[in-house]
Amino acid sequence: MMVSDAFFNYFMNTVIEIYCIITSVLFIYWLRPFVKNMKSVYYAVVFEWITDCILRHVDVQNGIRLTISIFSLFLLA
Repeated sequence: MMVSDAFFNYFMNTVIEIYCIITSVLFIYWLRPFVKNMKSVYYAVVFEWITDCILRHVDVQNGIRLTISIFSLFLLA
């Protein structure tokens, strides 16, 4: 049985999105003891998830992608 390229691409994109959502949920549990206001934790996680989604789907050089990702983490901190 052969799997089409389109199905494989959609499947992998879905798996990557699920992985990023799980990582974001784990980020909430990691930040919980350090923050008094839980609403700010949720905002931080949504911001980080949106940043990761944008960087994953936009064609940017790896160095620029890494710089933007690190800058977004510093912004959250």
